[in-house]
Amino acid sequence: MIELRKATEEILNKNKRYIEQRFLPYYQEILSNNDLILKYRQQFYMRGFLRAYINVTQATSKSPEFSIRYGGQEVAIMQFNIKEERFYLYIDQKKHAANKKHFEFDIEPGKYDWKYSAEAKAFRKRFEKLPPNVAFRINPFTFC
Repeated sequence: MIELRKATEEILNKNKRYIEQRFLPYYQEILSNNDLILKYRQQFYMRGFLRAYINVTQATSKSPEFSIRYGGQEVAIMQFNIKEERFYLYIDQKKHAANKKHFEFDIEPGKYDWKYSAEAKAFRKRFEKLPPNVAFRINPFTFC
């Protein structure tokens, strides 16, 4: 492991200028968007084993979406509607099929108000209870 770390550091040091030039704009955009991301993320709370993630593209967006994951598997997207100032849980057809197959959870594809819809409440309840390693009915390394 130490050798791997040393080799990685050597590569980074040799390419430091390129890395800084290539990724500095992303870093600056994320920093300029940081307050917005934190504000949005603090508006929805998840208990239990659900986690919210954001990728670089979304972190630079003025209307970021969060990937909602359970045991590493993306189970939904959290979208913020700027006009309504509300969060919506979005489940597409692919996530619906995966949720049904892997977690025996069958909420129809659609957009659901995070705070008030019965579907979002059922979603939270389902994914708060069981730890992911108990819930998987398949090998967790064969995700869709």
